Amino acid sequence: MLAVLYINLSEGGEEVCKEVDFASLVGENAFQEVRSIRNLKSRTARLWGEALRNYGLKIYWGIDAGAYTFIRGAHGKPYIKERKDVFFNVSHSGEYVLCAFSDTPVGVDIEKKGKLRLAVARRFFHAEEIRQLEDIGEEEKQVELFYRLWSVKESFLKYTGEGLSASLSAFRVKFEQAIVLLGQGMEKREVKISECKIDPSYVSYICSGNREIPVLRKVALAELQYRL
Repeated sequence: MLAVLYINLSEGGEEVCKEVDFASLVGENAFQEVRSIRNLKSRTARLWGEALRNYGLKIYWGIDAGAYTFIRGAHGKPYIKERKDVFFNVSHSGEYVLCAFSDTPVGVDIEKKGKLRLAVARRFFHAEEIRQLEDIGEEEKQVELFYRLWSVKESFLKYTGEGLSASLSAFRVKFEQAIVLLGQGMEKREVKISECKIDPSYVSYICSGNREIPVLRKVALAELQYRL
């Protein structure tokens, strides 16, 4: 099983948020943890991400909120202590919040496309990726490739559970083969990289050992609130 649920915070978000009892929706512990985030937009996205994750656990596995215990891996990736066949991953950018679900390890990332950030690429990307970006020449294509590379790298490191504790330059992404190559010897990893086409202004990828095509489903904020 491989699925991605997503919500658009701009679609009635302010009105819905005024009515939401987030403490009940995501749980008191999660609510108190997220409240410490000072940026309102980030805090709101995190709260809806918690709610979206709970919603997915309910509809895909029948797991009720509060009926499980979250534990974290060495680099902070959350898991469900009581279930070894349930995996999930949350990402948010701009107006979108995504959560991927699978019965094998999974990572997902979404990035809102913006300006070209070659300085960031030169600092963090693999040398071959930097060369590829610089050789394109046309800025619009450079922007597209930069954010695609960034999203794939993020989704892969979230899949492995390493997060940003690992180096983005330690592996190279090759889109033409839909694989991720790692290390000095560019060892192939048996992972599937799939694009999640949600909005032309965003780039999103999901990484999993599951070879299925991911099922994308948009969820209305009201549905998310009242179906939990």
